[in-house]
Amino acid sequence: MNAAWIMGIALVAVIGSQFLRSRVSELSQFLPIAAIVILFFALLPSLESIVTAIRDLGQRASIEEGSVGLILRGIGIGLVTRLSSGVCVDCGQKALGETVDYCGQIAIVSLAVPLILDLAQRILETEF
Repeated sequence: MNAAWIMGIALVAVIGSQFLRSRVSELSQFLPIAAIVILFFALLPSLESIVTAIRDLGQRASIEEGSVGLILRGIGIGLVTRLSSGVCVDCGQKALGETVDYCGQIAIVSLAVPLILDLAQRILETEF
């Protein structure tokens, strides 16, 4: 999906939402959320090519498959967290959106803990 389509869908959602806000305010929030869902699913093929490229790069660099998987999970958590946070903020729930951001950050750090422990163990086992 190219940038023109993304901007077009977003602009239609924003303009439609503003139009609905003056007519039926309860429905005005659903149009941007629907646009978010449409854009997210439209971008899935692009995300698939990114995942494939990262896996190929990991294989060429002789990085363990588990480590590459952790990196990909971290990226996924970051993307989903940012999307969820944005929806919360757009719906007027700023505190909830910030909490979602913090939870995502903690989830990413918790993914990194096994890698950090493995790295520390390797450093301690290495003779200088």
